[in-house]
Amino acid sequence: MNSRHFHAFSWSGELRPDAAERRKPESVTPPMVRRGWLQKPSQMLSGTYGTPRDAIAWVVLRLGVAPPAPLDVEPSVIEQVATVKVVAGMDFSCDYRATTGKHVSLALILCPREGITCPAGQSEEGEED
Repeated sequence: MNSRHFHAFSWSGELRPDAAERRKPESVTPPMVRRGWLQKPSQMLSGTYGTPRDAIAWVVLRLGVAPPAPLDVEPSVIEQVATVKVVAGMDFSCDYRATTGKHVSLALILCPREGITCPAGQSEEGEED
């Protein structure tokens, strides 16, 4: 997949993982930096979207499934930030406490990226791995 696309990643858990655990590429936890999502285990990949519109629709869907708690950020604000960033060709990520009490991390990561293998199974040049 050598055309620009976004990979959607999600995580939820009772407790926020510590930094040491988050730094491990093989750990099923949110990474310390956004681009680190591309190196996380494949079960964290929720989908791949070829258009900003489809990527943002995924964020809206996830916000409906696990909405932020009332004292956290409004879902409409998260959607607005995601829209601005994704349309501009930037990565987006957010972390919040959901109404269920769980911590939630969502991310849309632009691909291809120089020097990082695409989680869809192809390198940044679009060649098969």
